[in-house]
Amino acid sequence: MVSLVFEKGLEKAVEVAATAASATYNVPEARAGEWASLVGTPAPLTSVLARFKEPLANIKVTVETKIAKPAEIKTEPSGQKVNSYLRIDLPPAALGAIEVGHIGFKVDKSWLQANNIHKWSIVLSRYDTEENAWVALPAKRVSEDATSVFYTATTPKFSTFAISGSPEAITQEFRVN
Repeated sequence: MVSLVFEKGLEKAVEVAATAASATYNVPEARAGEWASLVGTPAPLTSVLARFKEPLANIKVTVETKIAKPAEIKTEPSGQKVNSYLRIDLPPAALGAIEVGHIGFKVDKSWLQANNIHKWSIVLSRYDTEENAWVALPAKRVSEDATSVFYTATTPKFSTFAISGSPEAITQEFRVN
């Protein structure tokens, strides 16, 4: 469970450009060890947060959502039907200072139904360029409304992501030691 505590006095991220499929934000200030709100759009994103190891100022964050798989990626998440792809870019100094990231997103119920996808099977996968492989970041279902199911996932880095699911719910394994 991610506990989000925001300090008072920080300026919010400012959207400096936006289209239906992309947005660019400027984050005036991020304090070390505290959650900073980076972006809130475009759909399917509902929020992108990060906690940094050191204080940073004027972080430019660019988000692109894509319908098709990026050309440089040759595979798809294993055993999953992809809903959408997105890319979250930060400057190298900010990427190197990330302690942990948090992504909130939504999936339309109409897509789940049309593709026979179980709402408990949704995964956010991050493409690891060093391994040339998708890394699954299990998503937690947090709520739903009449048209969408809302999820959240943590990530160690920002890069290219895929939101995907399958017909079967993910089974959780629990062990008592």
